[in-house]
Amino acid sequence: MTDQNLKQTMNREWQKVRKSFHYPQLPQPKLVEDIPNGSMDMKSLEIMVSEPFIKGFEQHGIESEESMNEVLTHELTHFMKYPGSVLNVLRLQKAGQGVADGSKLSELRTAFTEAQTNIYMTNERKHPATARMRKAYGLQEGDAFGRLMYGLYQEVSGQDFGVELTRQEKDIIGKLKDIEFLDKDQERDSFRRFAQVLRDYQPPQKDKSKGKGQGKGQGKGQGKGDGEGNEGRGNSSEGSCSGSGVEGFTNNQIKEGLKQFAQECKSPQEYEEIVRQVLSEGNEQGKPQNVQSVTGTRAGSDRGITLLASNFYSALAEKYAVPIRKKPMHKNGSLYPHTHTSFEVGDPITEVDAFSTPGILPGITKKWVRREGEVFSNEESVPDSFLIIDNSPSMFMPNGDTVIPPTSRVYSHIVGATAISNAYLINGSRVAVYSFGSNDHLTNPVKNRELVHRELRRYSSDGGTTFNPKLLESVLRQNEGAFDISVVSDMDIRNLDAFIGTVLGIPQTHRVHLLYTKGNEYVSKLRSHFGNRENVAILPLTSEQDIYNITMGELKKSVK
Repeated sequence: MTDQNLKQTMNREWQKVRKSFHYPQLPQPKLVEDIPNGSMDMKSLEIMVSEPFIKGFEQHGIESEESMNEVLTHELTHFMKYPGSVLNVLRLQKAGQGVADGSKLSELRTAFTEAQTNIYMTNERKHPATARMRKAYGLQEGDAFGRLMYGLYQEVSGQDFGVELTRQEKDIIGKLKDIEFLDKDQERDSFRRFAQVLRDYQPPQKDKSKGKGQGKGQGKGQGKGDGEGNEGRGNSSEGSCSGSGVEGFTNNQIKEGLKQFAQECKSPQEYEEIVRQVLSEGNEQGKPQNVQSVTGTRAGSDRGITLLASNFYSALAEKYAVPIRKKPMHKNGSLYPHTHTSFEVGDPITEVDAFSTPGILPGITKKWVRREGEVFSNEESVPDSFLIIDNSPSMFMPNGDTVIPPTSRVYSHIVGATAISNAYLINGSRVAVYSFGSNDHLTNPVKNRELVHRELRRYSSDGGTTFNPKLLESVLRQNEGAFDISVVSDMDIRNLDAFIGTVLGIPQTHRVHLLYTKGNEYVSKLRSHFGNRENVAILPLTSEQDIYNITMGELKKSVK
């Protein structure tokens, strides 16, 4: 049963701590018995404090008011400052790339954020209980890394943490003590220096047969190491986000961090590797944990994180919200020319499309296939989308001579196409993808965001650019209703005339968006053919800035 006097003490100290942090909007903390010290549940933003842990300090002459205040301040410092957010976790991991491998770097990052917090407590907050509490509980037997960190705190604060250092430890601390741990502007550089000093440090392995003694205290003490090179507030598996990775954050917090981090990465490969490292923490196989185990959040909410984590373009495209002009339509019972098929003997002459081929030649001449028409009504809807994207080498040669794959460089046309697909998928519409150029890949209309985004990343390292009209026509023929068709290309298409003819033959119930990635003579040719076409828009997609100017279905003012 909860000690009511201790609960009242906690409530009083909580008000003092909140005031010192300018009153963050957080719920009341909770006294519990099943954690070693203190932790913060990032899902509920609730700080939990171990009742036995606080009571254990009384025998060391530390009043419950002091120890409670210290624990609450420590946890709030982690939440507000170190690391403070998923984005900051990813930024630090990025800063340390090349210094150590992913798993070692994650351990060092955890130690760094814990060091930041403890140094902040002693030097900035000047909390009277921080050093006394750690000295009272001591360290786990054989915890050499913990000794090193306590020695660092002892050196930079001038307070007694109860450790006597070896010459080797003093030499290492001499390199660490000048790091600006508390300067947020230098934080990433500081972590890199911290990691460089400690990457090769191999603390002596403790004798596990001796158990995990901790001096005279009860249970694991605040700020203790685990004896495995992870100096911190107990193992991250205890449920605390303190000084650790993303395991304590909610799905939404992780998603937001991934979106922001994508905007700071130089290449998709860099983003995807760093995210993999962070999401793999605590997994012995080195593979990303499923999000249920990483975050402990609601079942079924992991798919969005998996998509953002595994596909850089999915994460970056979240920056853009492409609007769609809805189509007010319903079926009217009449028939309209929908797609072409070959004219056969016995077909009525009235169905021939006189503009597609001259003369009447069965098997060559084209006739219309009619579908039930749609007319304007008060009920608006978002049509399905058909994304046609160029995968030829010319789309991936920014310097004009060498193909750079979309994993090594950010391509704005993939970001734009991904953002366009999101606009339709969010509205419950389906998206088809025809990736054309050197190799043709057709994905029929689906609502699978991961599949659509993956298809939009296809590229070819050799070959020319050829458009296959039959693939476009097959999708229109096999699916009822109008499409919003978007063609993303540099328009340097080998059979450009056939492409133009195909677009001219698309019934005007379909809205067509021609998005060019380079301004050239081919775009000028398109303008001459489609400048007065009511259902065709010609728009630039030469940079990410152009994405902001795209409105799907807005055709009248779109020829640029």
